[in-house]
Parts: sequence; structure tokens; C-alpha cells
Amino acid sequence: MTKNTLAMYSQSREVLYSPASTCKFARVSLEFLQECEREGLIRPQIMVHGEQGFSIREIRQLARIRRLRDTLAVDLAAVEIILNLRQQVLDVIKQLDRLEERTNVREQELLNEIQTLRFRLAEELDWTDDME
Repeated sequence: MTKNTLAMYSQSREVLYSPASTCKFARVSLEFLQECEREGLIRPQIMVHGEQGFSIREIRQLARIRRLRDTLAVDLAAVEIILNLRQQVLDVIKQLDRLEERTNVREQELLNEIQTLRFRLAEELDWTDDME
């Protein structure tokens, strides 16, 4: 009876999947996985028992590569460019989200300051009315 390991852990306790399982999950051939690995599009990690394994993130990346290659009919060099551009767009979106959050915080600070100034002005006007 053959024992097939579906998943093992890396030194960081991250779940890693064998190359065969990775291929099944990403719906690619072992040759395609190896080609992507040679091109540096995915990177295996060392599992506890010393063999190479792939994380969920790498499996998703491999499936993304397959879809790009299948739908756009581009080679792996073009896929790499597309993936780099995608990552740049995601990074810009994160930066915009952080900027929006900082802007919202600053806006609230300014609104609070305006409210404080309004109270002070109202108090001064009330005080001046009492002097008349």
C-alpha cells in the first residue's frame, strides 16, 4: 500500500503541500509546475522531512499563472510581467487605502478643532453679552 502525504509542515509550521498535491489543486502538470519553478514564478519551501512543498499562496499563484497562460496565450516571461504589474497595482491600492485612512483621521481631528473653536467663540460672545 502506497502512503501519499497530502500536506506537511515547514519549520514555521505553515502547511505545505507536496508537488503532486499542488499540481492537483492548481490543475497543472508536474512539468508546468517545474517550469514555473525554474522561471522563479513560484518558490517551494522545505518541509519538515526535507522534501519541497508549496504553500496555499504558491498554489493560488500557480493557478493564476495557468489561467493567464490559458486565457491570454502568453509565455511565462509575459506572465511574469503581468504578475509584477498586478502586484504593483495591489501595492498602490494598499497605499491609497492607508492615505484615505490618514485623511479621514485628519479630517475628524480638524472637525473636532472647529467644534472646539465654535464653543470658545460662543462662550466669548456670551461673556461679552453679560458685560453690556
